[in-house]
Amino acid sequence: MALYHLHAKILSRSHGRNALASAAYRSASRLHDSLRTRRHDFTKKTGVIHSQILLPTGASEVFLDRSTLWNEVERVEKRKDAQLAREVEFALPCELKPVQAIGLARDFVRQQFVSRGMIADLNVHWDIARNGQKKPHAHVMLTMRHVDHTGFGQKNRAWNAKSLLLFWRKAWADLANERLATFGIDRRIDHRSYAARCIPLEPQSKIGPVDGPLRASRRQHQIKAHQAIADRNGRRLLHNPRLARDILSREQQRVTRQDLARFVCRHTNGAEQFRQVFGVLEVTLGVPPTTSDAHRLVHVMDAYACAWVEAASYAAQGAPVPLRQADHLRHQGKALENLWPNARRTLDRAMGANPDLMDKMQQTQGTDRALILLRAIALQRQRDPFGVQQSLHPQHNHPEETDPDLPPPTPEGENSWRM
Repeated sequence: MALYHLHAKILSRSHGRNALASAAYRSASRLHDSLRTRRHDFTKKTGVIHSQILLPTGASEVFLDRSTLWNEVERVEKRKDAQLAREVEFALPCELKPVQAIGLARDFVRQQFVSRGMIADLNVHWDIARNGQKKPHAHVMLTMRHVDHTGFGQKNRAWNAKSLLLFWRKAWADLANERLATFGIDRRIDHRSYAARCIPLEPQSKIGPVDGPLRASRRQHQIKAHQAIADRNGRRLLHNPRLARDILSREQQRVTRQDLARFVCRHTNGAEQFRQVFGVLEVTLGVPPTTSDAHRLVHVMDAYACAWVEAASYAAQGAPVPLRQADHLRHQGKALENLWPNARRTLDRAMGANPDLMDKMQQTQGTDRALILLRAIALQRQRDPFGVQQSLHPQHNHPEETDPDLPPPTPEGENSWRM
């Protein structure tokens, strides 16, 4: 699932930063610091698949050498609290191939940074998380001074404007979405916050690495805050399952189980809440509303429910279900299973557990009945996320025969569609 991330920060001496060390780490290379006669060696670092220096018009080609470039930056900056470079880090869509991701990152850097007169040191990392998921991203170190064939000049304070950073954030989303559409990938990213998109979920902060006892204590505080936000978001999704549909439909047209699992994992706390929320959303989302089978699914679900109601009316009166009606129910059930695996059993449990569902079905016309069923299914999965509850179905015309598509008969005098 393509995720949006773009973060910019200043690398300064006041925070103990060194331009040579930063560049060597991001490029997985060995650089020599001429001023301090030190060597920064990160050649054992893995995951760096592309490193490139991009020069603006008029800059000397000597700066194509990484060591020369950042040694000159260290030499020009005299202050002990000098700002050495700007770093922009952004996530690359994991759906892209490495060569496509590199081309996208290079185009963005050229359009937004190099064209303004900055020298850009671009490094693309293709990391793999512990769970096996790809985490491609790019690090761009940018110079902060005007540059020409004679070297560096004055710093450009206009590059520090917040409005320019906001423009870069939107520009990255626009270019990435354009490239995803060009390659025929059904994914979109959005640079706006939850609040700007009117999404009633709380944003979760990133949990930083452990470095020393103080930072370890701070990390524990971050973890607790992160879990509390995830728990509140999970309860919001349980209360309003359609919220997930609204969010995911903005990012992609087809939602897979893996996409949904990642979304739920990000917004829940613990395995138990994950199972509950995932069970509800799996049924509520079902087949995405924009797929070619969506309209057929709605009609098949409605037809199956109507056949279920008609068969139940016979059982409620103590009469056997006619063969014609039983065949119709079986046919609609198989059609529903073909479009949405395991949906029929879940729908049966929802209808059997909701005594008021019959009245709602009879009072509602058209495909609106399917929406009522989706809500009933979501409620049933919330009550019974593991599907252990058994439901009762209309009695078969031949009780002595066993049919997997029709349920067993109910005890005499018991309402077959009422749990």
